[in-house]
Amino acid sequence: MGKRKNNEEISVPKKQLKTVAMIVSEAPTTLWWSEEDIKLDRMNSLIACGQFTTCYSLMKYILELKKSGIEGEGMEEMYKALKKDWTAFNKDPMFMVGPVE
Repeated sequence: MGKRKNNEEISVPKKQLKTVAMIVSEAPTTLWWSEEDIKLDRMNSLIACGQFTTCYSLMKYILELKKSGIEGEGMEEMYKALKKDWTAFNKDPMFMVGPVE
């Protein structure tokens, strides 16, 4: 299997982001969280992973639309906002997730 190629226009995910994604990838299918899951903050990691994955996917989609010649109202502003969030996610993958209660 070949190495995955990142979109050159979107910065490569930083180590912190990959660490959160790894915690989530190891989450079992469950109806409740174990002590280990709570210790790893797996629920908030799962939420954050969904947020930064969606951010990346939307950025990639907008770039694909642009390459196809499709421009829509507000698309550039949306891309700029997503890029700002992507930068923030790479600094702190949990920046949109509230503290554990």
